[in-house]
Amino acid sequence: MVDKWLKWENGKEWGEIECPMLDGERVMTYYQEGVPCYYSYTAPFVSDGEVGY
Repeated sequence: MVDKWLKWENGKEWGEIECPMLDGERVMTYYQEGVPCYYSYTAPFVSDGEVGY
């Protein structure tokens, strides 16, 4: 389903979570240093020529 994952250069890896948009596929989440890690985000991805997040 995902053609390409885009990379974050300013985030630290936090861990994987299940993504409901991707039928439960596990995706890596990131957080910004100096901010509590529960404010996590995933990297955007390209699927069928469209960007999702």
